[in-house]
Amino acid sequence: MYIPLWLIVLTVLTFFVFYRQTHKEAEFSPIRISIEPKWDELFKDYKITNDDSWKNKIPDSKDYNVIKNGINFTILKPELIYDDDRHHFKTTVDFRRRIDEVSSDKDGAFFVGIYVRHRVEGYEIGIRTPDSYAKNYKERMEYKGFLGDDSDLIKIATIPYSELLFPLYDRQSNNKKAEIDQNLQKFGWTREAPDAELNLVAPEVCLEHKYFVVEYDYV
Repeated sequence: MYIPLWLIVLTVLTFFVFYRQTHKEAEFSPIRISIEPKWDELFKDYKITNDDSWKNKIPDSKDYNVIKNGINFTILKPELIYDDDRHHFKTTVDFRRRIDEVSSDKDGAFFVGIYVRHRVEGYEIGIRTPDSYAKNYKERMEYKGFLGDDSDLIKIATIPYSELLFPLYDRQSNNKKAEIDQNLQKFGWTREAPDAELNLVAPEVCLEHKYFVVEYDYV
């Protein structure tokens, strides 16, 4: 019986994709990530505010507030993300929070915000300011383009995937560990050495950047 070549190729590709996806999910371990911005440095260096008056505007309630709580999420599967702060599921890492305490235009377009989103090399963290929005709007009007393509976002840091998503990789290998450490440093992060005794109870890993502190642990 004659079997077309295209059918053979299609069958092989289907099995290959299925194998890769199954293998990928088998290697993946769910991970909880907590991102805490260093607000004082961030607001000052990006010319958002020159004083500490915003601190008096932070509500005392136990409700979620991005300044008090940062951004927290759990990656259950590569395409199943849980927003720990607002308690709902997403299919991708893309979190955007308004910062009302430093936004004069809370209900309009000229607000201050912070975001985390997945990119090619890792999870990108950055801000959105009234100035970045105004610049984007002006450029769009000059070129008669459309708004809403995220060009008003200001990239500040990237958490590389190599640091987060390969807990089962052979990190005991000096070459692999050196590669992961080098990649982390390339993006401006340092890893805090875990306390040997505390790590048995709370095995979080802490990463520090000029503008952010990130803690993560596998669940």
